[in-house]
Amino acid sequence: MLLHGLFAQKEQWIELACALANQGYQVIVPDLPGYGASTGYSVSVYPLESQVTKLNQFLTSIKVGSLHIAGSSMGGAIAAMYAAQYPN
Repeated sequence: MLLHGLFAQKEQWIELACALANQGYQVIVPDLPGYGASTGYSVSVYPLESQVTKLNQFLTSIKVGSLHIAGSSMGGAIAAMYAAQYPN
């Protein structure tokens, strides 16, 4: 899973996501809540802790078990927080 940075969107990962997919990986590249094409989120989801919670709800809903996670800028901070909170 690839997470974009502050004021960015999922499209920043297109080239890398395609390269990973071509190597046989299933790639998840969401717009984080409140950014890109995401809709219906208030300012209350902007804190990083809320982003981690929403991300876990999303991954649970699509039944993702373990995964590799990387991020850029704010996405890197969210990735690190997610890995610390959900180490599996």
